[in-house]
Amino acid sequence: MSAKQIKFRNKKLAPQKAAIHPDFSSKTVLVADTWDYVKMWLRRSKRSKALFYWEQAAQFHDATLSLPNTSSPLTAYYFFLNAVKTLLTVRSITFSELHGVSGFSTSERAHLSNEVVEFKAGGVLAGLCQY
Repeated sequence: MSAKQIKFRNKKLAPQKAAIHPDFSSKTVLVADTWDYVKMWLRRSKRSKALFYWEQAAQFHDATLSLPNTSSPLTAYYFFLNAVKTLLTVRSITFSELHGVSGFSTSERAHLSNEVVEFKAGGVLAGLCQY
């Protein structure tokens, strides 16, 4: 079964903008690099703290691409962590610098069933959940 094409004012619609409250009448900005576009927006909006997190996220992203699969998950985690910090800062969601999650193993044997995850009341994860 094929999908039915969605139309608005006799024009075919396709996903173009990711937003909580999309404004389809606004101009679309075509960019070659999403990192640069967000950086430009953060600078113009005078969001220096969020810009700091965004630049860190970009650097961790670049590092992730250059590392082997055995070590890239760590930098990928920090890439996402800093991207979330950017989002929370822009949206004025209060969070502490802590990650908001920790854990421990119940056995010396490395097995997923032996791992315990603890969610903290504060931190980036709590801020993301609040958002």
